[in-house]
Amino acid sequence: MIILNKILIFTLLITNLQSWSQIEEPIIDFIKEEVSLHCFSDQIEVEGNYYFRNNTNKIVSIEVFYPFPVDSNAHFPHDIYVDAYEYITEKNGISWKMKFDEFETKSFLVKYDQEISKNYAKYILFTSKKWENPIVNAKFTVSVPKEFKNVSLSYKYDEKTKKNERVYYIIEINDLHTSKDLTIEWD
Repeated sequence: MIILNKILIFTLLITNLQSWSQIEEPIIDFIKEEVSLHCFSDQIEVEGNYYFRNNTNKIVSIEVFYPFPVDSNAHFPHDIYVDAYEYITEKNGISWKMKFDEFETKSFLVKYDQEISKNYAKYILFTSKKWENPIVNAKFTVSVPKEFKNVSLSYKYDEKTKKNERVYYIIEINDLHTSKDLTIEWD
């Protein structure tokens, strides 16, 4: 009986080890973003650097969808630029394909200008929840003309400085995995 119990325990242990070894990290991680958002009375200019990592020893291709906050206040952006990739325009964003070598980290730059009709701008962050792991580091620099009054950000800023007729708000977030967008409002 004791030998039978030991065989059963050993079998359960091996089975559990095999199932644990099958737990893998995601194929691609979104690891970092550095974004500048320059607000004006009639538009926002966005420039972002984004970093992705292939966690496998295989060549991987993915499709990236970059969403824009299009609504009654914000028109579809114009002057869109994506370095090194040709993109396809979709309803509320753009998409393109990226190929990664094994264990490769890649970055890309996106720039766009977006007309706004109210004293309000938004940058989409809720899509970070769609990634299995949080974005390791996210840094946002929001700038507004010094004439803007009662500026309100949906995230607490870490630093505020004034330079060249503009006010800059720096927000740094580690392990970003949110359902809340970054919004900027002013009078």
